[in-house]
Amino acid sequence: MRIRWLLFLFLGASLVVGRAQAQGGIAVAEVEVSYRFGEQARFSARISGPERAQVTLFVQGAGEPQARAIPLPWQADGKYLYDLNLRAASFPPFSIVRFWYGVESAAGTMRSETYTFVYADNRYDWQTLTSGPIRLHWYAGDLAFGQAALDVALATLDRMRPLAAPAETEALDVYIYASYEDLAGALGEGTAVWVGSHAYPDLAAALVVVAPGVDQRAMMEQYISHEVMHLLLNQSTGGRASRLPLWLREGLASQAEVIPDPGYTQALFAARDERALLPVDDLCLAFPPDSGRAYLAYAESDSFVRYLRGRFGDEAMRQLIAAYAEGRDCESGIWRVYGLPLDLLFWQWREAVLGENAWALALHDLAPYLVLAGVVLLVPFLQFLLIQSPLADD
Repeated sequence: MRIRWLLFLFLGASLVVGRAQAQGGIAVAEVEVSYRFGEQARFSARISGPERAQVTLFVQGAGEPQARAIPLPWQADGKYLYDLNLRAASFPPFSIVRFWYGVESAAGTMRSETYTFVYADNRYDWQTLTSGPIRLHWYAGDLAFGQAALDVALATLDRMRPLAAPAETEALDVYIYASYEDLAGALGEGTAVWVGSHAYPDLAAALVVVAPGVDQRAMMEQYISHEVMHLLLNQSTGGRASRLPLWLREGLASQAEVIPDPGYTQALFAARDERALLPVDDLCLAFPPDSGRAYLAYAESDSFVRYLRGRFGDEAMRQLIAAYAEGRDCESGIWRVYGLPLDLLFWQWREAVLGENAWALALHDLAPYLVLAGVVLLVPFLQFLLIQSPLADD
């Protein structure tokens, strides 16, 4: 069924989010918020009470451990307004923002109820299709475009079910932007315009770029499948996917793509020939910041996870996901499930997939330590020879 999601239709229009509330002679009423996405949010309320009372607006975005406290100058007419710079606030798109008012006076302290609004990207007129746990939103393209995108998302759930089963009662939202520039505007300042997708697992939301046209299917099967897997992985681990090593998270997301990135193989063999492969230990917590090495990190993660799945099977991979979700570190999770050290498995992957010799790799990596050990042992040996020489007897 095709619907308009009315939440997104107000562009700069006011949204009443609260009702009148009174306590100890202090009343909070006419609570409203309106905003222009990525620019400014206006909070307003009518607060009556003792003269010169101190009014504070508290605003807390999704994932923020502490609310920002904003003192408001006393207003004799009781009408309080505050404009929040959303560029500085950096709320995640489509997240829930909480806010409330505190009033202090000689008569006491009062805290209003907590109000909320969804920080939707109201720059666009969104359309929505829903099936199962997937809610698919788009603003460019016809109904057939939206249906095709929904079908790709649902197929991803079916395809990746052996590794991460979806919770049918929990929604996963996918928002399709028509251009890289539009997506960069949603993700905020500092986002590279070439970024094609991004997931917010804690919000169960994914933002992707798919432009209607001849290449739309390929873009859907790459970006939608990849990000839906991130959401599915977080859902299936009870919100603990962030505990998994980054190489595993990204490697699994790459498994969800219908057609593997053809550039990965070229990048891997080029790095092999240049002895520039990234150690797997370096990919547990973060990927390199520069785009070239980051691409290699994605390529290694994709190939290494494929190797583990092919060698040990999906049941072992599910056990590995569970081990990391329980809190095991990068090394101990692998050891618990496969009974082998992470570095050794990585060497075996290099031998099996890239055709490298494991013993040669080990000798190459140990060469500096062997030289150092030789020097350390050579000194006392030379001293021994000097002591035993005829000159020493003289």
